[in-house]
Amino acid sequence: MGYEELKKFIEDKLEIWPDTKHRFVVSPEIFRLREEFEKLDSLAKPIFDCLKGLSEIVALRKGKIPWLIQAARRYGINNFFYKYDNARRDTLPIIAKVDFISGKEGIYITEIDAINKHGLGYAVAARKIAEFQGIKVEKIEGLTSYFARKFEKKIIHIILNEHENFYWPEMRLLRREIKNKGVEVILLNEIILKKHFLEAKIFLDFPYRKRANSIIFGEIIERWAKKEIEILLPPKPIFSSKANLALIRNDERDPRVEGFLEEFISQDSLKKVRERIPETYLLPRGKKKWFQVQKIQKENKEKEFLLKPLTSFGSKGIEFVNQQSKEEILQRPPSIVQEYILPKQSEIRYYDKKGRVKKGKWMVRLTLFYGSRGIIDGVVTARKKWPVHGQPDAIQMAIAP
Repeated sequence: MGYEELKKFIEDKLEIWPDTKHRFVVSPEIFRLREEFEKLDSLAKPIFDCLKGLSEIVALRKGKIPWLIQAARRYGINNFFYKYDNARRDTLPIIAKVDFISGKEGIYITEIDAINKHGLGYAVAARKIAEFQGIKVEKIEGLTSYFARKFEKKIIHIILNEHENFYWPEMRLLRREIKNKGVEVILLNEIILKKHFLEAKIFLDFPYRKRANSIIFGEIIERWAKKEIEILLPPKPIFSSKANLALIRNDERDPRVEGFLEEFISQDSLKKVRERIPETYLLPRGKKKWFQVQKIQKENKEKEFLLKPLTSFGSKGIEFVNQQSKEEILQRPPSIVQEYILPKQSEIRYYDKKGRVKKGKWMVRLTLFYGSRGIIDGVVTARKKWPVHGQPDAIQMAIAP
């Protein structure tokens, strides 16, 4: 089988390359985790323990709540969600998406996102591309089989809002492949979202944006809060905001924050997740931002740090601290400062633009989709230059043990 056949399969069967901006580089192989697989697989329980603990912590109202907890609950989050902090505190996502960067000293967590659907379709696509090339992905269930096992003969509704137009091709693929496994999936455009869809019982996620459909979204989340419906990736912003990393790390070593973490998260789970996260700080608001950045740099002169918005798609808004002026830092949206992990380069074979198999060194970002018992699926994004994120010059490939 040659590259042209593979390209035709991606374009005509998977239908995820409608234009050049959706394209990616294809590899004739898959990314094997080898001895790292069991270590990463064993993180499932600690990650979900941390999410459960964070859900409890941000719902705290009584007593003097530490600044870091209050800020993690509020910064960068639409006030639409505030009244639901306390709703369904024990409800966890069915999937937690976790991004890792492989550095010289290990594999580090750079993001935990358990409230949005982005990337699910690309993981399915990567697996289908591997299978089309005759490569079997063993020991990992796969997202479509996971959905089929959990939601057989049920209907899942997926809403895409006005900012998610880019994700239509991957969501159509996700819908097709899940339907092939016996689960009905209905895709809804937010712009034409009608009230009769409030009869739906299961939504994949809750892509709220303040616009004309606020009333309908309000009714959906009210029904969820009353346990009348399910949102599989529940509307709890702390499950997605990068502030969750700063809170878990508690690099300011605030004893009050540590007390709450130890009350709601087991020490074992906290330790296992914390040691995988690079040094991370939540920036305060206003002029204090600049003083905090200076303090972090002064105390860690041997390290480089990144500024990352708390809520953003892809790598938008990520900058090196030492390349930003005081004015630029003060004007930033709510952000974290995180230690920069220099990505380790991996040797990967790939198809060039002429369909020839080449070999090169690529920086790797590993995205794993966890269920409560282990890794369900995953996809590698590899790029020759930083930042490592989905681009036409980046490889997308399936993972395996």
